Formats: sequence, C-alpha cells, structure tokens
Amino acid sequence: MRARALLAGLMVLAATLVLVAAACGGGSGGDSSAAESAPEPDGQAQSTPGETAEVTPASGGDGVDPVAAAERAELLSGIPQQDRVLGDPGAPVTLIAYEDFLCTFCGRFSREVLPGVLEDHVRPGDVKIEYRPVAFYGEVSRQGALAALAAGQQNRLWDFVETTYGAQGEVSDYLTPEFLERTAEGVGVDLGRWSAAWRSPATAAEFDELQLTAELDGVGGTPTFVVEGPGGQQAIPGLPAPEALDEVLSAARG
Repeated sequence: MRARALLAGLMVLAATLVLVAAACGGGSGGDSSAAESAPEPDGQAQSTPGETAEVTPASGGDGVDPVAAAERAELLSGIPQQDRVLGDPGAPVTLIAYEDFLCTFCGRFSREVLPGVLEDHVRPGDVKIEYRPVAFYGEVSRQGALAALAAGQQNRLWDFVETTYGAQGEVSDYLTPEFLERTAEGVGVDLGRWSAAWRSPATAAEFDELQLTAELDGVGGTPTFVVEGPGGQQAIPGLPAPEALDEVLSAARG
C-alpha cells in the first residue's frame, strides 16, 4: 500500500516537471536552418505568448531615477543610431533583437547584458544591433512598440528603448500613454512629430511587417536574438549568459 502511494507521488512529480519544461521552452520554433547550436539561455529566461505579463507596476511615483537616466545616456553616447539600428551601419555582424516592453527578461538583457555588448562589440565597429519590437501581450505591448518606432523616425529609438526598460517595475504608470509621451519628451524628440508618427498608419504598417517577420523567423517568445555575419547565422532563444553571447558574436565575424 505504501509502495503504491509512493509510486503515485513519483508519477505526479514527473508529470509536473514535464509541464514546467514545456512552459519554459519558448524560443525559435521555426526554420531550424536559421539556428545551429544555440547557447543555453539563462534558466527560465523567456516570456512566451499566453503567459501573464510579468511586469508589476511599482506603487511609488512616476519619476525616473536621474542617475539611472544619466547612466543610460552615457551607455549610448557616441554610438550612431539610424532608425532601428544601433552601431556602425557597415559592421559585419548584425544582432537582431526581438523584444517586448512587458517582458522582464528583455529588461534584464538591457541592464545586464547589453552594456558589455556595446563596449566589446558595438563601439569597436564589429557589431550593429537591430531592434524588432513584438507584442505578445496585446494592445499595451503594441502601443509601446509603436511609440519606440516613432522615436526611431527621429533616430532616438534606442534612447527610448533603454529609458523604457530602465523604468520597468519602477513607475506606477508604465507603458500608459502618459508614460510613453513623457519618455519621448525625455529623450529629446520633437514631440509633435513623434505623436503624429506614433498614431500614423505608416508606423502601424511597419510594426505589422515586423510581426510577420518574427513569425517567419519562428519567434515564439521574448527575448529572441538572431546573429548574422560572415561566420554564419544563429538564433538564440531566451536571455543568454554574457559569455555565451560574446562567443557567438565573435564567431559570427568569421
């Protein structure tokens, strides 16, 4: 009797582990030729469609830490921006980033991984980063993506993106229209032009095209990265360890 109870408990535990593994899989489930052997992501490091958005609004005020804002400005200082691309347009390696502003793993990439990528690969001119926003969490995500694309029309997308991720979990009105407008103003765009672009059919069409591209690339969760260069192409689902991403970027140079 005791043995049967133990066996039943083990079967329940095994089934639970299978479900957890399936939920954490996410990632690029499309064309396998686009990805060779991707580095292991950092644990359960990807948000997938159907999950609850993980960002918890803060209970405090709506201000942005001025010290953190200055650090983000310094992070991007001197690096060229053109629309959605950060870095030298002639860099041989492209790091494509599929991200959603409501994905906390995307925020972690911004804070924990991106600074090293910029210092070691982008500033020397070896890598450029192309931002491709997606919306896995509905209209809130979509409006944030459109706002970023509108800032990109004035070559301020990356300032907008990094400021937004810096406020993730820190403000009570995250991704509201008021927050998006305040962020756009803070990164120095012409607010009238930005507001018109945010609501324009052309920006919406650009976003829809990026969503379709994400589907074709097999993006099943965020963040998802695609590295392209003379050394080949590789998809990286989830948040990679800095050392693993460094190896992939270096190898892509050929």
